[in-house]
Amino acid sequence: MLLNSIAVTLVMTPFAIGLLNAAEEQVRDADAAEAVEAGAGGSNDTCRRNVKDVQNLSSGVLLGIAFSATCGGIATLTGAIPHYFLAGESIVATHVTWSKWFVFALPLSLVSVVFAFSALCLRYIRSLKFKGISRDAVEAEYNELLAEVGPFSRDELLVALVQITQIVLLIIRPFAISPFIQTKFHDNLVNDATLAC
Repeated sequence: MLLNSIAVTLVMTPFAIGLLNAAEEQVRDADAAEAVEAGAGGSNDTCRRNVKDVQNLSSGVLLGIAFSATCGGIATLTGAIPHYFLAGESIVATHVTWSKWFVFALPLSLVSVVFAFSALCLRYIRSLKFKGISRDAVEAEYNELLAEVGPFSRDELLVALVQITQIVLLIIRPFAISPFIQTKFHDNLVNDATLAC
């Protein structure tokens, strides 16, 4: 994860909650329409079972966001807050660079993703009978979020450009920046912690 895992989680969670609420609303509406067609009896248990399925899916999706933030945050120095402090320590700063950390931690992150995905599938997806969210519900949720937030702005573009610049600098720093910005005693003045903040 090239971005901070906390920030990504804060961005993803409201969108996921909105979609899951739309899914639950869709299930309730479909069950109500089915009850009206069939007469007044018997579909209350089906409705509860379908809503319970959506709530199980909701738990799985929210845990998936949390697990993915953790697994992705492991992979880079910028992915988790404690990594910033590690990179800033003078004892470690010269030995641990963004690219070295990435090579070390990417396999750990990938193994964590596999375990997290397996656990979520076994616990929440395996017994799921929920058929999915209709395209109309997704479009309605998207339009509602777009009306709330507004279109892509100049400030968002600026943030994206700053983030891309930061990522490029983190990758090229050990061989293109640090050798040229040093003290007269050959100590680096720029490290990954400097670029990450």
